[in-house]
Parts: sequence; structure tokens; C-alpha cells
Amino acid sequence: AAKGEESEWAPLIKSLPNLATYDDLPWLWPKEEADALFRGTELEKAIAHKRVRVAEEYTASRTEVSQTSFARTCGVVLSHLNPFFGTAVVPFVYVLNCPTDGRPNVDFQACGPDMVEGVAARSIRPGTELTQAYGGDELAQADLVFRCGFALDPNTVLDDVVSVSEDLLFSLNGVSGEVERKNGDSNPVRAAKSQALRESGLVQESPWDGLQDLWTVELRRGTDITEAEFRLIECLGQLAMACAIAVATPDEWARMATFGGQLDSSFWSGWPDLDAMDKRAVLLRSAIKQVLGSPSDVSERDLVAEAAECLSAARASPRTSGRGAAEEDESESDSEDEDEPLWEALVGDIASLGALRGVPAAVSRILEVRLSALPREVSVSNNGGTSSSSSTADRRAALAKGLHAVERSLLIDAQSLWQRLVVGQSCCASRAGSHHTHHDNCSN
Repeated sequence: AAKGEESEWAPLIKSLPNLATYDDLPWLWPKEEADALFRGTELEKAIAHKRVRVAEEYTASRTEVSQTSFARTCGVVLSHLNPFFGTAVVPFVYVLNCPTDGRPNVDFQACGPDMVEGVAARSIRPGTELTQAYGGDELAQADLVFRCGFALDPNTVLDDVVSVSEDLLFSLNGVSGEVERKNGDSNPVRAAKSQALRESGLVQESPWDGLQDLWTVELRRGTDITEAEFRLIECLGQLAMACAIAVATPDEWARMATFGGQLDSSFWSGWPDLDAMDKRAVLLRSAIKQVLGSPSDVSERDLVAEAAECLSAARASPRTSGRGAAEEDESESDSEDEDEPLWEALVGDIASLGALRGVPAAVSRILEVRLSALPREVSVSNNGGTSSSSSTADRRAALAKGLHAVERSLLIDAQSLWQRLVVGQSCCASRAGSHHTHHDNCSN
């Protein structure tokens, strides 16, 4: 930019948005407006942290430009980055839009050390706008809003996520949560439970930059509509297991924490493919079943062996659901350990979770609180401003509404599935075992 017209990048720089007016990304908006519009969404904390981080980077840069110009420059760069060679602003590629239906007609791939090649994904008629994917299969509405400043139609199939924080798990779940919340993480029971959740893979670090200290359970449907319900059921099972840890009383947790402690390396030698996280998960799943489930005469050793065998078998079996064998073979070499089944294999039949003390109600409360945190309506007020400011406010409100709609839909689907597959089933079981069915207290 310092070379002006002499720079080989001058045409590209000229095509970028005007820094004097650029404010497409929500972390560039006035704080009060962004906070109100994205309260309760996946972006609430991400936007707040990004605002702080940009301010810190501005101070450290000691640049002569204003903080506003610095922040806008960061926004322009972020919104035009392409995922090649780490990240880069690639001429021509960066100007292509994301298709409104999420189906791009051009696929771009790095070709050599400094080239990008575009190939038509399907037949393209003359005059048709060329489009590209913004993030591939992991694209989510929240990413588009945060990085690009726009949202697709809420009905577009994306890999959208609604997360449940570890703090929310503990704050809502019964007497145990109330007691532990008084002392926060300094409470040894809460600290031990948190450690177990993390070591067993029940919660993961937030994927948002700067929020790695935030641990969550994610609810998602994925991009394969034929498996959307199945994927969400798997996520609900994992949330239920996390809730089981949170609702456990101190005495119950003491039993869980020591469950299987007598099993030595010779026991685990039967499943050499299981690593430390796998074994922690197997022990926790067995402990939850024994401590919070129906009374059983099955020994600890047999319970753990059953869970270990179940997980090992799931790892060994071909996972071709929804895909052809050829596609499975092609992707197998690229699969990472994190793609291997863990809790989705250990949970088993989700209906069985209705027998775990306190868990059905805990998951229901979590989903209700998460849903109620989203704004029901977005009000727009330009305080008597110009038509230009009114248009800006409307655009921002529409952007937030698009994200609200996606997250609300996901949570409502999760509630419906949980009610139908777990709560409803446990109520039916209670009625079947009662001699006073006309006094049934289960809610449907």
C-alpha cells in the first residue's frame, strides 16, 4: 500500500472495502448493540473476546493510525482470507461470493507452492456468477457472521453448533451444583468432576480463538441431512453423560471416582487399542450406570469389560453409514483419531438414559435454559437517526436474526428428540410399573 500505484498489488488493494466506513463484522459494531443482538448465541463470548484482543494488539503495534482504523483493517483482512498456504488473500479467489444455497460451483485447491487452481464443481452456464465455499464441510452460520459479516438462509444445511458450557452444567444440576457453585473451581469435588469431564472427552475446548479456557459439550446435526437426527441424538447422549457427572452428589461422585480402581494393566491388555482417554471414558460410563442406574448384581470388572468391548468393537467396525464403500476407503487414510467413535459408542441406546437418576430432568433444564437465553425478538431503534443509520441497524438486526433462527431450530429439535426418546420413554416405564396409573405425575 505504501508504494501506491507502483505496487503490483495496487489493483487488489483498490478493490478492498473502504476502511473509513467498513463495519460489516459484529465485533466492529458499537459494543452495546452487538451485546444485545448476540446475547445467548455462540458469538456472545467470541465477539467480546475479539474486541478485547484487537485493542491489545493495537496497543502493542504502536502504529500511528487510530484504533478504529486498525480494527477495521483487521476486519477487512479477516473477511477476505482464503485457507491456502496457512491463510492468504488470493487474487480473484477472494472476490467470489458464497452461494446462498451453500453449494459452490467452483472448487479451489492449492496447486504448488504459490498457486491456486479452480475447477468447476458442475456445469456452469455462461453469465452465471462463480461462487466458492467459505469453510467447506465445517461451515457454520456463526462463522459466516463472525468472519464475513453475512448469514445464509436459516434453512441452508450447515454444520451449525450450539454449545453447553461446563459452568452451565454445574450451575443447573441439582443440590450438587448448588453446593459446588458457592466455592467455584476451588471446591475439590467440582474440580475433580471438571477434570474427569475433560480427561474423558465429555467436554472439549471451545474452538473460538481465545476461548480455549471455555469447555463445552456441542450439539450439532452436521451437513448430511440423512443423518442429522442420528448425529443430534449422539450429541444428546454425550450431554446426558456430562449431566450425570454434574448431578452426582458428593457421595455418589466418590463412588464414581474410585470405580474400577482395582483394575490393573493386565485387565486392559485385552483392548490394546484403547488409550488413556478411552479408558477414562469407559470407567466413567460404567460408573454412571452402576451408581445412578437401576440396581445391578453385575461386578465392576464385568461392567467395565462390557463397555471396553463395546468401544473396541465400534472402533474396529467399518463406519460407512450414509457413504459408499469406495468413499470410505478414500477417506480412511485421512481420518484422524478424533474422528473415531468414543461416547457415541459408549452411550448405547439413548432411551436407556431415562433410568439414570436426575439425568432426564437435568438435560431438559439445560436445553430450556439454553433456548431461553436467545432473544425472542430483535428490536431496531435508530433513535431518530438518518435513513442511512436506520438501514445499518436493520441490516445488523437481520444478521443477528439469521443466527438466532438457526440456533433456536437446533435447540428445539434437540428438545423434541430428548422428550420423545428419553423423557417420554421413562414416563411410560414409570406408568407401567405403577399400580396407580391414573395418578401419574410424568409430564409429556
